[in-house]
Amino acid sequence: MTSNAAETVRTLMLESAYVNEVLKVAIDDNEKIVGVQFCLANIDDLVALPPLFAQLRANIKLALPEVEHVFLEPDVTERRAEAVPTENVVIRGWD
Repeated sequence: MTSNAAETVRTLMLESAYVNEVLKVAIDDNEKIVGVQFCLANIDDLVALPPLFAQLRANIKLALPEVEHVFLEPDVTERRAEAVPTENVVIRGWD
C-alpha cells in the first residue's frame, strides 16, 4: 500500500459534506481494492446513503483509475445513532 494512495482516498472522502471523519483506509498490495471506514455526518435519511456511496466510490475510482473495487463501511457507533437492526445495515450500492 502506498501512503500516497491512502492519503488521496482520505482527502477525497473528507471533501464530502457527508463524511465527518475517516477512521481507516486499507489498500491491497496491487492497489486494486480499497476499503474505507468512516463516520457519516448530515445524513437524516437512509435513502440518501446509496447515492452518496455511489458518488464516493466514483470519486475514488476517478482519482485512482487502477482501483477495481471500493468497499465503504460507515461507522454507526455515534451516540445519537438510533438502534438499527442488523438487516438494515447492509446497503446496496448503485454503481
